[in-house]
Amino acid sequence: MLRVITGIENVLTDMGLIPDLVAEGKVTQAISHRSTINSFIMLIGPVIAASLISLFSAGVALYISALVYASSCIAFIILWFKYDVEAVSTGEKESWFYKTKGAFKAIYHVKSELHIALVSSVINFTMFPFFSVTIPYWISTELKLPATYLGAFEFSFALGLIASSLYINAFVRAWAGRLKNVLFGFVLLGSSVMAIVLMGNIYMSILLAFFCGMAFIFINVNLSTLRSTATPRNYRTRMSAMAGFLSSLANPFGVAIAGWYISLLGVVPFTVISGAVVVLITPVILCSLHLRRALSLDEVEMKGYYEKTYPAAFYKPRQRKQDT
Repeated sequence: MLRVITGIENVLTDMGLIPDLVAEGKVTQAISHRSTINSFIMLIGPVIAASLISLFSAGVALYISALVYASSCIAFIILWFKYDVEAVSTGEKESWFYKTKGAFKAIYHVKSELHIALVSSVINFTMFPFFSVTIPYWISTELKLPATYLGAFEFSFALGLIASSLYINAFVRAWAGRLKNVLFGFVLLGSSVMAIVLMGNIYMSILLAFFCGMAFIFINVNLSTLRSTATPRNYRTRMSAMAGFLSSLANPFGVAIAGWYISLLGVVPFTVISGAVVVLITPVILCSLHLRRALSLDEVEMKGYYEKTYPAAFYKPRQRKQDT
């Protein structure tokens, strides 16, 4: 579950490759399929781990996990040598320092991505501690329920991810458009978070976890599609990595502050405040002309949008003069 929460900005190399591997106009569908596979793995992973531990032992489970990792490495090496991968050239060799500097520059100049990174920082600051600290504490301490209910909560969350990736997100996007799809995701996420603790019923909370999973897909898939499609090819990975770095900086601070606020205010007031903050992101997005304009484009119009709209983010002044 935590991987999905940090995944609002955690779309790195694989997301950069998707536009090169699928037909034009199919990036959203490809990212949705990827989210479905990841959600399914997240759903069955804990079940397999728990089964191995109960049938054998924790040691056997760890050995099998190590074997799976080793098999993945071998498969990667085989694919590396089997297929001739064309390197993406930026015109000159760049050190990691200049690539990192270029990523900072790109994020700063591409205002829609800067706003997404700031919004994602707020989401990570509030939602990462909610799922990692607040919910386990609330179920075990406040409700005094066994860990089985926490497992059911995560199971429902994963089902929401899968259902939204397969059907619901595509339906909402076709009906309301990408911008409203994202806005609805923030409203649904914040409202569900508040309702989880206000109702105080574990079964309703488990149901609401399903809607939280749906909301994460509404946000993640559409924002990932925008970045993957609109960013120039040789900047996709570094843009995603830098946005992920900036937004994830909020995680440790959110967890630290969450513990203090829970002890001071209690679980319910703290969670209501966190959910309200997520809902209030909606008017912030509406106030961002850059973000509204980018999310209002269809997938074909998004292609190369950042390069055309924010050329200063990707080219030096001398390069722009030569191009013109």
